[in-house]
Amino acid sequence: MEENTSKINLIYEQFVLNIQSVQLFFKKFSILALEEDKSILISKKEYLEKALKKTFGQKAFEEMMTKIDEVAEIEEIEVNTTTVIEEENISKTNSSEYNKSNYYDLMIQMENAPKLQTKNYEILANSTFLILNNYFEFLFADLLTFHFTNNRNLIGEKNINISLNDLKNYSTIEEAYDDFLFKEVEKLLLEMTFEEIKNYFKKLDVSLSEDFIKWDNINEIRERRHLLVHNNSIVNKKYIAKSNNPYNLNIGDIAKIDEDYLNKSIVEIQVAGILLIMNCWGKWGKKHATDAIMELLTLTFDLLKQKRNRTASRICEYVEKNIKPSNDDEENCIIRIKFNYCISLKRIDEKKILEKKLEELRVGSMSPIFEIAKHILSDEYKIAISLFKNSITVDEFIIDDYLEWPIFEEIRNDKDLNDEALEQFREVKLLN
Repeated sequence: MEENTSKINLIYEQFVLNIQSVQLFFKKFSILALEEDKSILISKKEYLEKALKKTFGQKAFEEMMTKIDEVAEIEEIEVNTTTVIEEENISKTNSSEYNKSNYYDLMIQMENAPKLQTKNYEILANSTFLILNNYFEFLFADLLTFHFTNNRNLIGEKNINISLNDLKNYSTIEEAYDDFLFKEVEKLLLEMTFEEIKNYFKKLDVSLSEDFIKWDNINEIRERRHLLVHNNSIVNKKYIAKSNNPYNLNIGDIAKIDEDYLNKSIVEIQVAGILLIMNCWGKWGKKHATDAIMELLTLTFDLLKQKRNRTASRICEYVEKNIKPSNDDEENCIIRIKFNYCISLKRIDEKKILEKKLEELRVGSMSPIFEIAKHILSDEYKIAISLFKNSITVDEFIIDDYLEWPIFEEIRNDKDLNDEALEQFREVKLLN
């Protein structure tokens, strides 16, 4: 089993990359989608104005415009005859230029209007949401495939019926085995409900970290995905029953995927996926536990740099409560994760929890860099800066660390403190 155990880190790396790609994809293209929707609205408005002017004349058009309080109202008008007549009250205008032939002329022009829909942003958000859900499903498939690959006897005992023609498609027995394994995993996932899949992991003695993963939120995300795919996002009885309806939607409502909901979904699936991988890693690859802890340290560091403080806090809390170091490398990583936890707590204004965590951190026997960190977390910036020179010498603390590490952000953002900190590096360089 140990021969392939290290490959679980590839599952982790791929999942993290997948989540990052979802975030970058939406961030980049949402701007373009909004601009395109805005452009379409402007085009529709311009076409409507042109049609009204051509049909009724400039004077009648200006009379119509006085009845509109805001320009936004005309942008909301759908390009069809019924809506135009209703919204603009054209049929009731007192303009002497209006007559029956004008009305029919307008109908023809509206029929020929560009059939453009301002739904690019909505389509993008929905697509991103579906991709996110797919990546989560891929993760379950990857973990189960990994498990069966490293426990071949679970599949090997099954009776397999295969024709000679099918057998000819494989170059080796290993290739045939892998193909059969993938089909078994696929079958397993198709036949099981989500709850059954979760229970299957429990049977494998893999923790679901129910104190840290908000499985109710994950369940609602999955049910909303079903609505989007199978019911055009229209809320039905099945959604309300299976999701417990946390958003108090009514039957017939549209379960929209707006930016806020999408970002919350990304966080929930990212946390759930990472912690599930780590629980599998700890169960199936204990000899590689140090690598897993190092990955978590890097992750929390990156999350803080991205200002994703609540997500960082949840990952750090998981480490603190679930992972005990078994060697010096792991202990060093966990200490740094504890400091990352404190940074996240400070940023989300959890003062009481932060005070408690700072009391637990005994930095007397630690490297100077940790003492600096504790003073910063306690808002003792001047004291922290006074310790820079010692840390530069002892910890090989360099200016790139200062400019990059999240712990120094508050000092960097204060001009006077930043100048004082940079002077410490200059003085050490001159002394050397």
